[in-house]
Amino acid sequence: MKQKQRKQAGEKTRVLFISIKNDARSQIAEGFLKHFAPFDFEVFSAGTLPALELNFFAVQVMAEQGIDISKNTPKSLLNFLPGACVFDYIITICDKNEDIKCPAFSDEKTKKLHWNIRNPDVHGSYEEKLITMRKVRDEIEQKVKEFVRTVIDR
Repeated sequence: MKQKQRKQAGEKTRVLFISIKNDARSQIAEGFLKHFAPFDFEVFSAGTLPALELNFFAVQVMAEQGIDISKNTPKSLLNFLPGACVFDYIITICDKNEDIKCPAFSDEKTKKLHWNIRNPDVHGSYEEKLITMRKVRDEIEQKVKEFVRTVIDR
């Protein structure tokens, strides 16, 4: 019910996706959430150790879905702190091998979620890298759809 009241007041639910490099997973999640529910959410993404540029394969597999993230740039989590409490949700996207680098937040106002999604930084042929990134993209797409249903249907 709270979510519907917020929408009537014209406020969007603020979401921050965080991954390590902010070059693939969190950018993909940001792209999907902006695509699926642009009027309901204000969406950002950041990394704890941001890359210099987006992952080429992330841009490629999102373009296959008709979503252009090519103009995005990796951003540091430091750009959003100490104001993390201005977000309704902070969603970390790290796999079990990266938990040491995945941040934790303690304010009581922000809801925290963690999506354990494999890091798509893999070695191999061009085609193998695309296949891996597509799997990560598809997993994130399902998580984002589930998140939208959960938040909007409250």
